[in-house]
Amino acid sequence: MMIDGACPLIKRLFQSRFIRGVTTLASANIAGQLILLAAIPLLTRLYSPEEFGVFAVFAAILGVVGGVSNLRYELAIPLPRRDRDAGHLLLASLLINLIFAGVVVIMVALLRGAVARWTETPAMEQLLWLLPIILLVSGSYRALKFWAVREKNYSQIASTRINQSLANAFIQVVGGFAGLGVWSLVSGQGVGQSVGIRTLSRLMPMRQIFLESKSETLRVKALLKKYRRFPIYDVPAVFFNSISIQLPNFLMAVLFNPAVAGFYYLADRVLAAPMIMVSQAVAQVLYGDIKGLKASGELVTRCMKVTLVMAFITFPPILFLVFFSETIFVLGFGEEWSEAGIYAGWLIFGLSARFLYSPLSLVLMALDCQAENLLINIVIVLLKLLSFVVSFFAGEALFAVVGVSLSMVVGHLFGVFVVFFKASRH
Repeated sequence: MMIDGACPLIKRLFQSRFIRGVTTLASANIAGQLILLAAIPLLTRLYSPEEFGVFAVFAAILGVVGGVSNLRYELAIPLPRRDRDAGHLLLASLLINLIFAGVVVIMVALLRGAVARWTETPAMEQLLWLLPIILLVSGSYRALKFWAVREKNYSQIASTRINQSLANAFIQVVGGFAGLGVWSLVSGQGVGQSVGIRTLSRLMPMRQIFLESKSETLRVKALLKKYRRFPIYDVPAVFFNSISIQLPNFLMAVLFNPAVAGFYYLADRVLAAPMIMVSQAVAQVLYGDIKGLKASGELVTRCMKVTLVMAFITFPPILFLVFFSETIFVLGFGEEWSEAGIYAGWLIFGLSARFLYSPLSLVLMALDCQAENLLINIVIVLLKLLSFVVSFFAGEALFAVVGVSLSMVVGHLFGVFVVFFKASRH
């Protein structure tokens, strides 16, 4: 009887547009990450921990500045009622990203030598010239992706995700065999980010959008003013969130050495990549439905369902990695990466907490609670900095890893509480 009663419920669940959207994006994201993860055992034998450490420093810098290159106006694209207004925001987001990349060119010219000295990575002085190029293509992709989210064209987003991973893995593996070193690691990241721009740009009448925005300059300015909370509050929030995520990659190299940074980067990448992609899929679909959920009063219910399902997903990996992480890393990546396995056994706790909060954070954006999201990210950064202060005086990198993980658990679970509190009041 219970089984018979459950069957219609399960059938309705998987027929819902929300679940179909999540399944489409999550499947593609997981497939893309499996491609990247499948390449890692080969990459760890083609590149040294020191080369991974240099790449980790570059990825940290890219992660900090890359998330704000559109001033977060791309998040506003799904929100207007009229497609014309959304088109204005799309064009403005692309233009802001172009200007941002130009400013970064100047910053690289002035600071690349200093960054190379601070991080003890001489190769960084030349690698940083790739930074503005990657910012330009990644910011353009994000803006186009949120137009596709507005149109609920999840299949196109899914296809670009897979192609990005294929391009990234191909260039990094071929570059490794060719002996190009860290240049091919960075180039793979850049080319991977660019794949999908042409595909998504075909989904919209770009010429019409440009002409309409050109003739309605005052309307564009009004929209930028209307959604000004995104650059005012969300840019600092994303900046602190990016620092929170990338700070360990940077400080591991500065306080210890590039090899330690390489160990941390591998542990973080292997564990976080599938989590990030699933949470991004959930977040994009949840954000696309946010207007309807607010109107129907079902926002809290949806948030509760999302949180319970994601918590259920994280439990088996936590249990498994606590006991077998070092063995898995040695078997998968080689004996010299055993320390990365130890780091992974601790990081899984913090990354799981971030996995829960990440999609829910967009609910705060939709409820005009950017200030609360900013506060949450500031708290996490401060906790991580405290962890590194303790580890520096103790002279032990593992202390920093444990501290980073605990910081994420405390900060992100606090964030989940804030989301439910704000959603229930709304």
